[in-house]
Amino acid sequence: MNLSVIYKFFQTLWSLYWWSLFNQQFGSSGTLSPGTFSFGSLVVEIFESSEGLVIDILDTTNGDQTQVIIPGNQ
Repeated sequence: MNLSVIYKFFQTLWSLYWWSLFNQQFGSSGTLSPGTFSFGSLVVEIFESSEGLVIDILDTTNGDQTQVIIPGNQ
């Protein structure tokens, strides 16, 4: 797992400007809904799978990719 991509993702979200965009995309509750979202150079795709909620993060500046799977009810 490439921790620098995850760090960059959360660092971007926590800045005031990006927090505003996050609220516009996901609402103030922060609920993650399926879809594709862009935050600067990061593209985040969220979807349901048989394993649970999948979050794919792509850094378009260097091609680094990270996938986070949040296990769901089986």
